[in-house]
Amino acid sequence: RISVNHVKSALRAFFRYLEETGAIDRNPARTLRTSAARSPVPAILEVGEHARLLGATGAATGPAARRDHVMFSVLLGTGIRLSALVGLDVADVDLAARRLTIAGKGGRHESVVLSTKLVALLTKHVEGLEDGRLFRSARGGRISGRQVQYRLQHWMALAGVDKHVTVHGAAGCPLTAPSCRAIELNW
Repeated sequence: RISVNHVKSALRAFFRYLEETGAIDRNPARTLRTSAARSPVPAILEVGEHARLLGATGAATGPAARRDHVMFSVLLGTGIRLSALVGLDVADVDLAARRLTIAGKGGRHESVVLSTKLVALLTKHVEGLEDGRLFRSARGGRISGRQVQYRLQHWMALAGVDKHVTVHGAAGCPLTAPSCRAIELNW
């Protein structure tokens, strides 16, 4: 359906050009209308798939696996946006108050409440980290959104989740959503 709309739009533009340059007197495509194209519903992870993803990251060893486990736990447990996740600094974590301070849309700052399990994971993660980036790449720089997406696909394949979802789709059912509050004890 989208490709038909593209052809109609191209024809209208082409004949409008011919009319404007004087090559034709009247635009025969002026009455062509595009039909409303439906956007596909983005894929999201179900609650069981969240558990499999976190199970795979939690069972693996190594610094990248530990980072990924904490990173995806924070993402799935809070529902924060990808840009807020990769922008987190150590100073944004207030373990005593059980809160993250994130940069929201429009440059405003928001506070996100952390579950007891997320506080425990973050406590271990921030040990030994100096001020600066909370989630670091292998080279020590800030991890990028593209790297997070790549890591998500890597861990989903290892967890046996055969689905292509974006990072936003993975966080599509955070614990803050009413339908997912039943699993809060597992986080």
